[in-house]
Amino acid sequence: MTDRGQQIDRLRDGKDGFDVVVIGGGAMGLGVAVESMSQGFRTALVEQHDFAHGTSSRSTKLIHGGIRYLAQRDFGLVRESLHERKQLCEQYSDVVHPLSFVIPTYSRREHLYYRAGTWLYDRLAGRMNLAASRSLTRSQTLLDLPYLKSQGLRGGVQYSDAQFDDARLALRLAQQIWANDEVAVNYTKVVEVVQQGERVVGVMVEDLESGQQFVVRGKVVVNATGVAADQVRGMANRQAIQRLRFSQGTHLVVDAQAEWKHALLVPQTPDGRVVFIIPWLGKLLIGTTDIEVEDSSFHPIPTRAEIDYLLELAGRYLQQSLTLDDVRSVFAGHRALVLREPGSMTHQLSRSHVVEEDPVGMIHVLGGKWTTFAAVARDVVRHLRKSGVAPARPQRHGSSSRSNSGRDEKYSSSVSAMDESLDPRLPIKMSDITTAASVEMARSVADVLARRTRCLFLDAKATSEIAPRVAESLARQLGRDLEWQAEQTRELRALAQQYQVSGGDSVGR
Repeated sequence: MTDRGQQIDRLRDGKDGFDVVVIGGGAMGLGVAVESMSQGFRTALVEQHDFAHGTSSRSTKLIHGGIRYLAQRDFGLVRESLHERKQLCEQYSDVVHPLSFVIPTYSRREHLYYRAGTWLYDRLAGRMNLAASRSLTRSQTLLDLPYLKSQGLRGGVQYSDAQFDDARLALRLAQQIWANDEVAVNYTKVVEVVQQGERVVGVMVEDLESGQQFVVRGKVVVNATGVAADQVRGMANRQAIQRLRFSQGTHLVVDAQAEWKHALLVPQTPDGRVVFIIPWLGKLLIGTTDIEVEDSSFHPIPTRAEIDYLLELAGRYLQQSLTLDDVRSVFAGHRALVLREPGSMTHQLSRSHVVEEDPVGMIHVLGGKWTTFAAVARDVVRHLRKSGVAPARPQRHGSSSRSNSGRDEKYSSSVSAMDESLDPRLPIKMSDITTAASVEMARSVADVLARRTRCLFLDAKATSEIAPRVAESLARQLGRDLEWQAEQTRELRALAQQYQVSGGDSVGR
């Protein structure tokens, strides 16, 4: 059982402080905390929202090499990503698994071009490859993608990447931290960076549940806050210049009229993007867009233009005609891209990361993606060692492996076939709420329905309808009253509106 109150007490009462304090509970922050812990550093992580609350739960659900980066000649990033992909498939096999992709081709020249690209993809993966790519005839392509329009089709190219559940992987990382007796707490906001002389020595945090503020000391503070990284950099150094630009990626979720065994890749859209149509948790996930936005947000709203763009593009390839009424959920996330070349479009910027130490000794993680989160974490730990911080404990061999605690243990032992389902349209049972509260530190109805389960991302309307029952059950777990239940239901339903579309002109109404 993971008790948040005990985690808060350890965070507040650490007399000697921690070796490493990580700000941010998304992919980068959790990855850094796990790697730091595994190398023997006493580690604490604070997150102002829930774990994977922002972009880290709003990805395209792919662990991939980034086949489109071949056109940008970013071979180093592709090779690194492909090697990380293989390791994640092995290390978190219950969350990350291989998935076959098919690129339909409509001319011999096009076919040769994409076959050459997938051949290079295989070579860059080397012995870490998941499966060899291959050419498909027209009939083989239609056999793999029976829902594909056949008009003009000449053949296809098949290759492998991997798929995952982003929020569940984030929770797996959090469970590893707890299982190894380190600290990770959600809803703890950094309100000040604490300095002694010219060095950062910790952070002032506010427990957003109690309102209490206290200092958490650390020999090194790591800023791994994703799209908020520039804001945190500014807290430590008011002269810090902006290093990030932001791109919005939107995804649609629709019902699958038949079983999809392969994903579809549209490698070259009219505006130079890449779009996937992917089977995910019994639905189809269509995305992503890539539009530049001026400011970052933890709750970005998809635009009607993005939604129409994805529906129109899917309609070019699928026999199934899709309209706004078919969209069960729509969500968007903001990517943080590191500024390097002025004037570049966001879809032309590299997804590689930067780790840097500022003059006051704070380490900042800029950019990065889920596929390479472990590589980013190793890079951060190298900076820790260079800064002179020595681990307080021996290296914990094997502590980076997946935890067997929590949800998966519960599924294997205590959930019977008679467990009550809340709604046949959604993958949630009453026991999931208990597990979310007792094992996974869920503190709100949105925590349960958006991240501990993926209901909000699969069917927003159905999720809104079950909110009162979830609030009632969660209130029993957390000792909350009727007023709390009502407020939680209102908040979840307001959030669910942002994930719904209609035939009108507005989105999220």
